[in-house]
Amino acid sequence: MSGDRFHPIGPLAQGAPGRALRVFDRRTGMEVAAKRLPLPEGRADFDEVRRQAMAAGSLRHPSIHPVHEVVGAGAEVWILSPIVNGWSLRAELHQRAALGPAAAAAIGLRALDALTYAHRHGVTHGNLHPGNVLLAPGGHVVLNDFAIPALAAETAARLPGFTAPELTPGDGPDDGDGVVPGPAADLWALGAILYAAALGRPPFVRATPAATAEAVRQGIAIEAKDPFTALLRDLLDPDPARRPDAATVHGALRGAAARPAFEVATVTVGGVEIVGRPIPADAPAPPPAPAKSSPRVRPAALIPAVAVAAVLGAGLALLVPVGTTAAPPAAASGTGPAAAPVPDDIPPFAKPPEPCRLVSDDLVRELAPSAGKPFTYVKGDFTSCSWKSDYAIPEAKRGELSITLNTLDSETMSDATFDLSKRVASRLHTNYREVDGLAHDAFTYTDAATSSLRRYKVTYEFRLSNLHGTVEYGRSVGVDPDGSIAGNAEKLTRLVIGRLLKRPN
Repeated sequence: MSGDRFHPIGPLAQGAPGRALRVFDRRTGMEVAAKRLPLPEGRADFDEVRRQAMAAGSLRHPSIHPVHEVVGAGAEVWILSPIVNGWSLRAELHQRAALGPAAAAAIGLRALDALTYAHRHGVTHGNLHPGNVLLAPGGHVVLNDFAIPALAAETAARLPGFTAPELTPGDGPDDGDGVVPGPAADLWALGAILYAAALGRPPFVRATPAATAEAVRQGIAIEAKDPFTALLRDLLDPDPARRPDAATVHGALRGAAARPAFEVATVTVGGVEIVGRPIPADAPAPPPAPAKSSPRVRPAALIPAVAVAAVLGAGLALLVPVGTTAAPPAAASGTGPAAAPVPDDIPPFAKPPEPCRLVSDDLVRELAPSAGKPFTYVKGDFTSCSWKSDYAIPEAKRGELSITLNTLDSETMSDATFDLSKRVASRLHTNYREVDGLAHDAFTYTDAATSSLRRYKVTYEFRLSNLHGTVEYGRSVGVDPDGSIAGNAEKLTRLVIGRLLKRPN
């Protein structure tokens, strides 16, 4: 892998199986994530492995981690993907134990949308667990590490407790040995993830993996006292034929995501009642946030923190970038136009405006010389537009900027999802800071890399009613000594927000 094309930079995370590395691809001039897997019978099966890996990785969906290329090297195969600046759901549960039904449902909606899209294209995930659900900046949820059937023996990272009973190996001939995952198995795994995210513990907890697998096949008793726990009960049914379809799951999750996070579920499992702990009525109210009238939705702990590390397992990948040195937060230069206060009661956006129309060609030429036509991507309520200087431009003058917009179903869901994005960004970036008065909610952070592929990028994320926006501006330099990059990023963000408030068509 360290030949003429690829230069290893460092590990991303220890996965199972295979090791995810950050490498520099000299052919494209990009840093990528590379995962190495052994071929079962040498190069004879490489074409089939490549076809299966690309079938899932080439799906064009914002919540599916794409695969750029599959490279064969002797008896191994390397799967190349973009690097995700994300925080896995597994890591979030280790930090917070329980997210509550509303936050779990908001994550589940994004994951379900990706699964439904994949199923329509004849692709199942087959390896879904909290370590493969990435919480990315902007409130995005990204599904990672789709199973490759041709490498079933090598990629059987299916975790006891998150593998559907029809796929769980057992002693009998029909106990999951060699069964191909189907959509119903993915929905079962989604139910196990929702349970773990909401309640802070996986649904099937036993002393050994074998005992956990047996509990999966036996099923779990859930006394459904509200629509969310009824959904968990139905998704975790051992019989695939009795599980709800994607449309039914979507409707139930939308309802749960719109509920205040402290309206928690009460669940009876194995005769033991697990009762949520809502916010006390006499609890002191937090100070109001500036320039906002809608109440903030704060998740409450459902149960005391539990040790989930042994159950979730060390084999779950956590894609947190390694080897990137963050620079101190740059002070705002004040180059942006003075912004009028953002009204509290702006109506929701039916769909995101076209981001390419929010900035002028003159400004693009100033910030990213010789960028040419923008790269655009539109998928449902998600749309993005990005410009990047041509590589013929001297490195120190290259610029890149992007605008991403996403609308959510309601302001309540938007508020809760943006809170989740803030938690992720605050843990990934030590120079994270919140910005008051820019939008209904906003924060910024800086990424700096001084390795062979230098970059200094400033990101702003903001919320206007039910619309989430991300504005990024960076240059191919390692530092921002005069604050011009930070100043231009702020200027660009204020300009975009100003145009959004005018409701462009």
